[in-house]
Amino acid sequence: MDLIEIVFSGTAYGGLRVATSSHPENIKHIKQEANDFGNGVAPKAMETPEGILSFEFYWDLGYLDKPEDSEYRMKLPASLYYWHHVRFHPEDEDELLSGGEQNIKALKALRLLAEKGKSFRIWYSSNAMEMAGFYYICNILKDYDVEVYAVELPGLISIGDKPKQNCSWGMAHSYEFGYLVENQRILSEKEIAYIASLWRELVDENAPLRAVISNRLVSVPADFYDSIIMNCFDGYTIRENEWVSEIMSMFLGLDCGFVEHRIWEMGKAGAITLIKDGENMKDRIWERVHSK
Repeated sequence: MDLIEIVFSGTAYGGLRVATSSHPENIKHIKQEANDFGNGVAPKAMETPEGILSFEFYWDLGYLDKPEDSEYRMKLPASLYYWHHVRFHPEDEDELLSGGEQNIKALKALRLLAEKGKSFRIWYSSNAMEMAGFYYICNILKDYDVEVYAVELPGLISIGDKPKQNCSWGMAHSYEFGYLVENQRILSEKEIAYIASLWRELVDENAPLRAVISNRLVSVPADFYDSIIMNCFDGYTIRENEWVSEIMSMFLGLDCGFVEHRIWEMGKAGAITLIKDGENMKDRIWERVHSK
């Protein structure tokens, strides 16, 4: 099937690119993954697509009243990186636009390809970022006479005899794409229009955060996940990297940068106190604040 693939993260882009490549090194990589993580199942070949577009707008985070090319939206992907990996410094300001520029480039390509009547296949899951991307892309493609296919990631998959939970396509191994593409379905015009209407509802609500509840993306307050984050605070003090790792091990589909942002927001609110600072997360230690 000659079409354009759409994913919502760099890791999903990398996994799908390997899965659809005939390069000997990529084939070797897929076989190794299938052996190591799939109990030796035989990888299924996938056709090489006409192209793969990756959108990392992070539409699940932040207010939606700002357009794609606004400074607010353009800087969001890189700001999450700095929250998670390194402390932001003024000299890093220019880097904040890099991720947004890639998104705008992909959006322009999407519209151009849709004008040419290309077919598209969207890979999404119940992860809030990917579902938000799915809603958003349908809102774009509703205006074009194109075929749109969708592949929803199951919450629980079992390839061979090894069950596994994936919370996003970014967590999927390359060999899994060949098996799970069998879940694809074509979206009718009415389905695309309906999904697009869900996106417009979210834009109108303009909340600071979105989460998936009962398999539907809904608007929620900024502190929606704070109680879960605090439940992972073990003891009276904790190193920031250990805290974040514990939260991420719960497979909630949260971005590491978002988790750290919420930790610092709780610090500002006085729920926790930073008792040791540092350039990296492993150096920083937080203390739980107890009421007297």
